[in-house]
Amino acid sequence: MARVLTERRETVARGTVAWALVDCETPVVARTRDRFILRFYSPVVTIAGGQVAERDPPRGWRRRLESWRALLDGSPSGAIHAAVALAGPTGLAAENVPAVALAGPTGLAAENVPLASGVPAALAKKTLESSARLRRVRERWFDGDSLDQVVAAVRTHLKEAHRSRPRASAESLESVRQTVGKRFSSELVDAVVTELAERGVVVVSGPGIRLPDHAPVLRPAEQDALESLRSVLESARLEPPPPAELAARVGVERDLLNDLLRLLVEQREIVAITPEIYVTRDAESEARRIVRTVAGHGSPASPAEFRAALTLTRKYLIPLLEHMDRNGVTRRTPQGRVAEDR
Repeated sequence: MARVLTERRETVARGTVAWALVDCETPVVARTRDRFILRFYSPVVTIAGGQVAERDPPRGWRRRLESWRALLDGSPSGAIHAAVALAGPTGLAAENVPAVALAGPTGLAAENVPLASGVPAALAKKTLESSARLRRVRERWFDGDSLDQVVAAVRTHLKEAHRSRPRASAESLESVRQTVGKRFSSELVDAVVTELAERGVVVVSGPGIRLPDHAPVLRPAEQDALESLRSVLESARLEPPPPAELAARVGVERDLLNDLLRLLVEQREIVAITPEIYVTRDAESEARRIVRTVAGHGSPASPAEFRAALTLTRKYLIPLLEHMDRNGVTRRTPQGRVAEDR
């Protein structure tokens, strides 16, 4: 049993040709270009004959008719290009081309092109690999329009992020992946970001990404707060106030303080010992020198020896020593800490 929905929701006259969606009650095994016959079940009367263009088209299937014409009536090359285009921004998965028909927005494996396009596997592979309009990203094929859409989406996301968060020096790569990845294949997003970085269209640094002309912008009051924060941290040396107290002393909200701390870390003015302890780079460098001296006198050094040399309470001493372990300054052993080779 099936229900037929025509292109214009009108009756199709005998002897004419029209596009239609055949909504079957149960799954049907079919591939692109397969022919079929529709019969009325009682009495058994032939109603029409047709040809499969796509197995499971989306709700807006009427916008896909030009691609369907290319699939059914065009050249083998045109059919393959149409199949990749119909797979859309999620791409046509390479390993599945011979195995399935059109997958639409869920993507299509590249080895499934013969069922998606009705083109033999060998010819499909040759066309895919020789086309200037199609691109393979890892194990999926995409058309030029999808690539252009991802480029535009990444740039739009960054422009909006820079506009809404001017104090931030960069947007997180993960944020770009999650936002743009809602519409496009994650493989395609990663490939486009890599290509844009190579071309200088974006700048990727560690976990952050930004447009080349973006720089953090602070209002006069925020700049004053930054100077106050610098002064507090310079005075505190290795015993800075916790963030809540730091925000109160600088006179800013916690969100602004977090942005200012992040900015100073990125500018290499301060070092994050833990998410709650920030010290100036000069203070951290001096602490490294002292820790190396204590840990390098021949035998493992105990926390008490470091505490005496640094004159710190355990609240700050233990996080600092763990920071030194993580950064290869010292190595913790059962007997104490020893200096690592430089």
